[in-house]
Amino acid sequence: MRFTFTEPKPRPGGGAQWSVGASRWANVVRPLVRGALKSKAPIGQGSNGSRPGRFRASITQRTTSRTGSVLIEFGSPAPYASFVVSGTRPHTIVPRNARVLHFRTARGDVFAARVNHPGTRPNDFAQRAVLPILPEIHDTFSLIMHDVFGGAS
Repeated sequence: MRFTFTEPKPRPGGGAQWSVGASRWANVVRPLVRGALKSKAPIGQGSNGSRPGRFRASITQRTTSRTGSVLIEFGSPAPYASFVVSGTRPHTIVPRNARVLHFRTARGDVFAARVNHPGTRPNDFAQRAVLPILPEIHDTFSLIMHDVFGGAS
């Protein structure tokens, strides 16, 4: 997920001021968006000895600022992050390092040579997290830039 704000009309000599405002804005907005994303990110059941909530805990951010634009990117280094966000198609699972698959269900242990997985639905948690706070993100940008440029916007 990316947020990019670009100065609509470059101001002569205003690049340094814009960079100061962009940095201030990013410092305010980053924790706001990250908190919203973490609050809506799914929490799995934990498998293979892992803790539930690893995906939620893995959400990171990176900011890049240049004269005239600021980019804040949020993501997850978890290898399964794209499967959570984009979903998966139905697929067959076969053992790679053993002769059979083993997993537990409510009925007990299951052993199988292959499993037909039905796929998973995409999870648009990022959209559900950010849409309600978009006005605040935009207003914060406007207020900070208004302050940085001394009311001349």
